[in-house]
Amino acid sequence: MAEVHNHVIQELHDLLNRSIDVSHFPYKKGNSIRIGGYAIRKKKSQYIVIDCKDNKIIEQCFSQTAAIALAKRLSKGIEEYTDDIMQLDQKLMKHYIDCIFYSHTIDNTKDEWKRSSTIDRYDIAKDKVEDATAALEDHIFR
Repeated sequence: MAEVHNHVIQELHDLLNRSIDVSHFPYKKGNSIRIGGYAIRKKKSQYIVIDCKDNKIIEQCFSQTAAIALAKRLSKGIEEYTDDIMQLDQKLMKHYIDCIFYSHTIDNTKDEWKRSSTIDRYDIAKDKVEDATAALEDHIFR
């Protein structure tokens, strides 16, 4: 029993003393979010990812989630999956705009058949927005 206790204490000690790179944690500075050497700024309906070292725009994203996922990947020096992140962002944008259109149609149509079919389409698009958002969050927490 004492051996198990000592093992658990050693694991906790190792966990607490492990070095953590705080540069990968996002923090707000002025009108931007900083992650490592990258900044995210909102411009109209987009989030712009900027390389602060080169003062160069890396990418423009529709969602803040995609911008954070991209900046986090790049700050860790991981170039892979950036195309996946951008494809998920495009998918999220398409289905989000579809949801807006379907919502407007549902609110304004007098045709019950059209309203019913549009509600189904809205539900499908909403599920796809949630799926894309969850996939982007997976990229953030990897």
